[in-house]
Amino acid sequence: MKGLPILASGTPHVIWPAIPPPRNSAVLAILQQMAELEFADPAQVSALQWAQLRELTRHALSTCRYYAERDLYPPLSERPDWEAWSRLPLIEQAESSRPGDAFMSQALPRAHLPVARPSVDPTTSP
Repeated sequence: MKGLPILASGTPHVIWPAIPPPRNSAVLAILQQMAELEFADPAQVSALQWAQLRELTRHALSTCRYYAERDLYPPLSERPDWEAWSRLPLIEQAESSRPGDAFMSQALPRAHLPVARPSVDPTTSP
């Protein structure tokens, strides 16, 4: 069936509509959310992005040594202060690729497990 975007079914003998294997279901759910947001009100998208940034920042500040040791971050209020966030210094690659675990969370949420420790080869990294 040339030209048709056919998803391979994870259920034997079911060709169409394809039933994705469990591993692919999460990816499809995320893609569906992204498709729905494509035409969403920009204020709604910005609010969702801010909520996620707040959550990620709280986690990093409480579980990653690099972020916990620096008092750089603007208050995590209900409304974003993008001007304050734009003044944060960029992290240089040399700093982020130093050996050690300063950037690694010391308390990963159970739902995020298992994870693999990244390996960076300084001779091939951009």
